[in-house]
Amino acid sequence: MKNGTVKISCALAALALVVTAGLSGCGANSDDANSATQQSSVSGQNNEAGKKSVVKTPDLSKISWNVDPAAEGNTPRLALSYTNGLDVDLLEFKVSYSLKNEVTDDQLQSLFGGDDWTTPEDVRDSGLSCDAIKYVAVGESGMEYCTVGAFKTSVTNQMDLWNVAQIDAEYYDSSNKTFQKIQYFPSNKRTVKEGPATAAFKWVAGKHASMIPKPDVSVVKNMNDSDDSLYFHAYSADPNMMQNYVSQCEQMGWKVESQTEYTTAFAVKDGYKLTVQQSDYMSVSLNKEE
Repeated sequence: MKNGTVKISCALAALALVVTAGLSGCGANSDDANSATQQSSVSGQNNEAGKKSVVKTPDLSKISWNVDPAAEGNTPRLALSYTNGLDVDLLEFKVSYSLKNEVTDDQLQSLFGGDDWTTPEDVRDSGLSCDAIKYVAVGESGMEYCTVGAFKTSVTNQMDLWNVAQIDAEYYDSSNKTFQKIQYFPSNKRTVKEGPATAAFKWVAGKHASMIPKPDVSVVKNMNDSDDSLYFHAYSADPNMMQNYVSQCEQMGWKVESQTEYTTAFAVKDGYKLTVQQSDYMSVSLNKEE
């Protein structure tokens, strides 16, 4: 499959995807001639015919996004905000940046200095990105703070030193029960697939899986069942995902020990401690009590 050539359209830069002093962002527009025929086969089975479904590669121009000043409590931040205009649900949307060639160490020290870690070399090595890892259904919006390494950006002038290097997205293909990663590169104005499609629900029937309920969600990732622990991440558009899973755990005999808005800890059962957390996705961990 050949991916359609894409081009960037933005009010302040006709053919380059660049974050300007106003911090406005734009998506990647597919050529009309290509977007109508742009298709890719992904691995997976059609439930009725037992054949692979053929789906169009999502048109990234339908994701409108911006990087704007925001606040985390009383702390100023810069945040990526976006709306999913695709016809598939998103699991991740990430904008990565590269330093402009003319940026000097003095500029980096002036805008990022002040902390022990933020030397100009550290900033160059860490890079800047805005990475939203969360389930965003069709038509819904997401937001995530922009960071340099593990530290969040805070003032608009910091963004003036960077150009957009690439855009990454991961989407859920409900027809084939898979997820697929795609990338857009401004340097060659193309959208490409990153590897093959992957099964969306990966449940490892290992040593500890029978101790906890299997979640009623579309996507389970990063599951690991080791000698003394188990963990996984679950994604769903259902805002009650964590509450529903906690109820499932209680039905299996787990008793809630403590609970907050985002975390539920269960009392030790059969020598194991179970914790369920939810922010942008649900994280479940089962650990042997020492």
